[in-house]
Amino acid sequence: GLVRAAQLFVERDEAAAMRRWDAMVAAMVAAIDAHPRCSARRGFPLEPGVQPAGIPRAFLSPSGTTAAALLDRLRQGEPSVIASVLGDELVLNPQCLADDEVQPVIDAVLTALG
Repeated sequence: GLVRAAQLFVERDEAAAMRRWDAMVAAMVAAIDAHPRCSARRGFPLEPGVQPAGIPRAFLSPSGTTAAALLDRLRQGEPSVIASVLGDELVLNPQCLADDEVQPVIDAVLTALG
């Protein structure tokens, strides 16, 4: 198993993975930024220790609530969405999402925003 995992890692097309993550983040940002109570942007983590820093993220700035409160609603929702909070922003990382999981994450965020 370890050998196969190493093979898959070495054979992975990094450029294709980055294009996929960019597309996921673009979809999240476009849909969530259209909500009247949240602005969204594409960015990269600048906090020390956040890895991998080279993967784009969707940074959400909710109004009328805090990023921490929004995260709490997302964790308790169905499906449960795990994200992080950096400063005043909720951060969505596409790294572990399957292509068909992007829309459910968007829907969960929009529902949590009300």
